[in-house]
Amino acid sequence: MKHKWPSAFKNFLPEELACKQSGGYAFQLGFPEKLQALRDAYGHPIVSTSCCRSEEYNKSLPNSSDISLHIYDKKRRKGIGTCAIDVKITDSVLRHRFLKYALQLGWSCYFIGGNPMYIHCDMRTLLGEDAKFW
Repeated sequence: MKHKWPSAFKNFLPEELACKQSGGYAFQLGFPEKLQALRDAYGHPIVSTSCCRSEEYNKSLPNSSDISLHIYDKKRRKGIGTCAIDVKITDSVLRHRFLKYALQLGWSCYFIGGNPMYIHCDMRTLLGEDAKFW
């Protein structure tokens, strides 16, 4: 499933955010604007390690949830389309800056596998869920 690339994305290309297996993408309504706002506030490139995932690709990943907010091609929770991104930030100062802006802008965040260089961020608030940091 591919849709027109959102015009809100000034700093992102399809190959950065599309599913690594299928090449497809779809975004929860409002997610492109929220991700671009985070990029604008942060002021540095955001290196995505994973954004859109097909349901099939998501199932192939260890420890991935069947209601993952990365899944773009199947309705889960209260919406369809990705509203999550995983990023890698190796510099601790930039990582702190990124998290500061993400939390201020209402993103939910956690360290993937307990490794602070890999951060999962999502806009579950677009689905009516409360933001979390854990």
